[in-house]
Amino acid sequence: MISFHPIVCLESYNVNADENYIRSCVTTMAANYLNIKYQWGGLSPEQGLDCSGLVYEVLTSLGFRFPTVSSSGQLRRSQYLYEVLKAYKRGQIIRPGDLLWFGKSVNEITHVSIAISSILMIEAGGEGRESTDKGSVRIRPIRSDLVAFRSPVEHLVDSIKKREVNYANVK
Repeated sequence: MISFHPIVCLESYNVNADENYIRSCVTTMAANYLNIKYQWGGLSPEQGLDCSGLVYEVLTSLGFRFPTVSSSGQLRRSQYLYEVLKAYKRGQIIRPGDLLWFGKSVNEITHVSIAISSILMIEAGGEGRESTDKGSVRIRPIRSDLVAFRSPVEHLVDSIKKREVNYANVK
């Protein structure tokens, strides 16, 4: 894993600076999890991560606060992430740090990942509900079944400005 600590990243952030710094924090944190094994429903690097587990892990490590929700499987968590973030404005193009949702429609989301460029993403992917040694956190081209993308940056910047980032839970 890359040696990176989110506290250093966010404490050194100047809230008046460009949002690119926060985007860099999101993508760098996501890169920390490369090659972690895939586990459907997985919520921890030790046990394995699924797509929504990876996104939760990255964003909560950076101080993003989600409303409490019960863990009821990958499909519902991916949909839940979209519901939480859909209020944030969508950019014109995909940028590093954006969250990407995939499926048949925004009402039938089956996958979520983090953009590292306009054409590449970091995802936790495997064989669906099967645990497999073939799956892992990996870099891949953005899939063609993309249905939505949003940036978590606005929320993270607001948290920093309000000093609401919870560093106590940072690993």
